[in-house]
Formats: sequence, structure tokens, C-alpha cells
Amino acid sequence: MKKRSLATILCFALVSLTGCAALKSEIPDLTEQEQGMVVEYATEVLLHYDRMNGDKIKPVKYSIVEDGTTVSEEEYGNMLQEETEASSGLQLPENNYTSADQVQDVTVVDNTSEDQTVVSAFSSLVECFGLSGISIEPVGYEITDFYPQSPTEYFVMNATDGNRLIILRFKLSNTSGSDMKVEIPYGDVKYKIMLNGNTKNALTTLLVNDLGTYSRDLLADENEEVVLVGEFPSSEADNISSLSVEVKREAGSYSVIFK
Repeated sequence: MKKRSLATILCFALVSLTGCAALKSEIPDLTEQEQGMVVEYATEVLLHYDRMNGDKIKPVKYSIVEDGTTVSEEEYGNMLQEETEASSGLQLPENNYTSADQVQDVTVVDNTSEDQTVVSAFSSLVECFGLSGISIEPVGYEITDFYPQSPTEYFVMNATDGNRLIILRFKLSNTSGSDMKVEIPYGDVKYKIMLNGNTKNALTTLLVNDLGTYSRDLLADENEEVVLVGEFPSSEADNISSLSVEVKREAGSYSVIFK
């Protein structure tokens, strides 16, 4: 009701102004479009300063451009910006999107992937383990259905049906010249046995001479046999063409070829 009353008052005021134009030549005749602009602007001003109006409409300001056209100040500002960009040779893109036929195949490389480990070859197993005062040398392998062969051992491993055990044997010696405790690191070490191109992880065992978990005191010049155990199908284990083990750590790896 408030806005309608104000608009009515303005219309009467406009009629009064146009009526006086016949008597006073200094008041120009207004076209229908210009009359509408006057009413619109006056309405916005009254509503903006009306305490009873909660909307507080901000009056629109207008500017006259060179060709005599009346535009809002916002439109006038946009026109000036476009003229400035055109004179400076700048061109803004219409949008930041790319159509489907413009999309190209992109390969993203994730340099933080866990699989991207820099691998450097160590010169020996001892260097790979970060130890000193000992030596570890491969001495051979054996194919069996159970290990160890001695019936006095408290722990014996048996191959599952259709498989056989591959026992990789190493000679571990104390070369330090004095008694010492030899402890093979196991936190970040992985043992991968490769048989005829087929790769499997070495088994985790409770054997006291398992290389992967070895931790014992050795006298000076004492040596002991340590092993890594793998399990493969009998058809492969009985027909070995190649056999090796890769010892992998975060900093690198070392491979031992048995056959």
C-alpha cells in the first residue's frame, strides 16, 4: 500500500509538470519513456529515504553517453571498461570452461605415490642390511616337502598340498674378530623369491635361523647357516630354470642369483 500511494503521488506530480509546460516554455516536453524514467527514479529516491520502507532501495544513478542515450552508471562503467580493454589490446575470455570437444587426454603423474621408490643397488647383503663385522654368502638351495629335516627340531614347516618348499641357504659369519650380537633388521625389509619368472614373498617362519628374523650372539669367527623359505607349485619347483631372491629396502635392493 505504501509503495502504490507514493507512485500515485508521483504520477500526479508528473501530470502537473507536463500541464505547466504549456504555460512555461522553459520546461521541455518529455517523451513517454522519459516520463517513465522520472517516475521510476523519483520512486526509488522516496522509497530509499522513507523510514517506513524496510527494503531501503538504493536509487539508480544515470549518465548520458555521447550519442545522447541515457544509461545507468553501472552500465556506463562497464562501457568504459570495455573501451579501455579494447584500446590496450586486452581480451577477456567469455568464460573459464572448455567444451567437451576441446578437452585433451592428460596424463597426471603423482610424484607422492608410495610405489615410486628410488631403487639403488647395494654391493652386498651386508651393505643392504646396514651392518658391519659380518659376512653373508649364498651357499645353495634345496627342494623339499618339509624343513628342517632333523626330527629333533621343535618347529618343522610342511608344504601344502600340491606345493613344495624352496629353501635358500646362506652362510652367516662373524668376521669382526670378537664376540658380537648379530641382528638382521626386519622392519622395512622385504624378501621376494623369483622362480622361473614367478615371484612370491618369502614365508615368515618361527625358525631360529630364518634370515628375515635372525637375532643371535656369535662368537668371533663363528658361522651359522641361515635360510629363506618359499613355497611354489610342485610343477615349477621340480623344474627350475631360474632361481633368485631380491632383498628390498626403502633405500634400495640387492639380488642374489642361485640358478
